[in-house]
Amino acid sequence: MKILEIENELRDVVSRIITQVELSTKQNRYDINLALEDAFIPILKSIFNLSNLTNLNRKQKNYPGIDLGDEFDRVAFQITSSTNLEKVKKTLTQFK
Repeated sequence: MKILEIENELRDVVSRIITQVELSTKQNRYDINLALEDAFIPILKSIFNLSNLTNLNRKQKNYPGIDLGDEFDRVAFQITSSTNLEKVKKTLTQFK
């Protein structure tokens, strides 16, 4: 029963995050997106065992193509609220 409670709570939290991001983005407010970059670091570090994962936008504002990176393990993440094909192509082009 505890697993079901955790899953329900996780679903509620993720649903709130999605709604907040969608509403903020429609208002051209991106502060929540920037906060989520940092919020995802400990989660991704734990899931993928990336002890050196950092927010690259802290090194250079609007780091080209990616947001989070682990230079030691050569892994990178793009944290975005946009899922359209043009965004994906632009990100890949910048990353190359």
